[in-house]
Order: sequence, then C-alpha cells, then structure tokens
Amino acid sequence: MTFFPLGDKNPRVLVPRPWITWGIAFVCSLLFVWEMLINPDGFDDRVLDFAIVPGYVSGLFEPPQPLTVPPWLTLVSSLFLHVDLVHLAVNMTYLVVFGDNIEDNMGHVRFLAFYLACGIAAGLTHVWVDPASLSPTLGASGAVSGILGGYLLLHPRAKVWFFPSPIALPAWFWLIVWAGFQFYAAYSTGWSGSGIAWGAHIGGFLIGLVLVVPMRRKTVPLFGPAEVPSGVTLADRTRNDDPDGQS
Repeated sequence: MTFFPLGDKNPRVLVPRPWITWGIAFVCSLLFVWEMLINPDGFDDRVLDFAIVPGYVSGLFEPPQPLTVPPWLTLVSSLFLHVDLVHLAVNMTYLVVFGDNIEDNMGHVRFLAFYLACGIAAGLTHVWVDPASLSPTLGASGAVSGILGGYLLLHPRAKVWFFPSPIALPAWFWLIVWAGFQFYAAYSTGWSGSGIAWGAHIGGFLIGLVLVVPMRRKTVPLFGPAEVPSGVTLADRTRNDDPDGQS
C-alpha cells in the first residue's frame, strides 16, 4: 500500500460493531507479537513456512525440506502474517478504515468469506504472474485490496481522509489513484518489483469488484450516496449485531 488513509466519513447502518474486521486486525497483531517473541532480534525464517512461494504453489519446484503447512494452504496462512511493524500497521489501518463498511454491507459471515476469497484470489494471481518465483510473500495486502475494490463500488462518494491531503476527498478519487498506481508499479518495476507483490494487489482489487456485487445485502445499492439518506436509522449499539438476520 502506498497511500495512507486516516479515516472516512461513512457511518455503519446495519452492523453496530464490525467484529470480523476487528477480529482480523486482532489476530494479525497477535501473530505479529508471536513473530517477535520467537526471535526478538529480527524476522525469523521459520515464519516463511507460512508464506506464499509461487514456485512451490505452482508445483514447478519442491521445497528443500518439509514445510509446516502444505504450499496450497499458504494462500490463507500468509494473509495473517507480516514482515515488520510498518507492514502490519499500514495493512491494518486500511482494513479498519474501509473494512467496517463492507462488513456492514454484507453481514459478518459473508464479509469473512469475501475477505478470504479476495486474499486467496490475490495469492493465486501472484502465483499466476510469476509461477517460477522462489521469493516468499506475506501480508494481508491482497485481501485488503479486495475490500478497496468493494468500497469503490458501494461507497464511491464517501469522503475519505488520506495523508498528506488536508481535506477529505471522495473515495472514488483516492481508490482510482491507488489502483492506477498498482498497475503503473507492476508495469514499471515488474510484478514483484521493490519486493512488493503488485500482482496480488491487482488481483485482490479486481476480484473484490466482482464479488461485492453478489455478496452485498440485497438492500445495499451500488454506487451509494455520500451521506446516509435522511430517515435511515444508524445501527443501535444495544441491538443485535445483525438486526435483519443476515450474516
């Protein structure tokens, strides 16, 4: 991720508390603490057993020694681990700023399925564009990119603050700039240039654009308004987390 979000003006309507969004952020943070505990002096190579290695996932190469998890399972395990604190902080900030609204628009269970599907699709894209690579990849960026794709379709006019802009601008502006940068970076530096899996970002973003349409609640429109329509009651913090019974 290259642009840093500070927040959005987009209150939730149906879900009082985005438990899945918060839960993913908590799990990723907890696992990062585990990473630090097993090697306080720096990144531990044992963590790489859970990373995507395209050459192993594609079957073009065999791991030199047995891995903790089979290569195909790294499409999921890699989503919850990060290389350093900055990597974690940036991904989790994107998740919390944009993910709560998508969870509100889908319900808890469908949002979790959406998140995992985007992350797996992002990993598969990374493998597809560079199937012989033996460079390990970790991070939630692909899944979070899917959330950005969903947000672009559901909340393009919501105001979002991005550093270093002093004013909030429509989400469509920031997200189109962000997506354009991913394509530019992939073209100019290669699919994994600068140690960043640009292909995973692009794949996650595109699958998010596709999946958000059938996975959103039937009452949630595409290209929603910038403000909550008058007469709509925001989620009551004392009520059931999914008041219409959808998950």
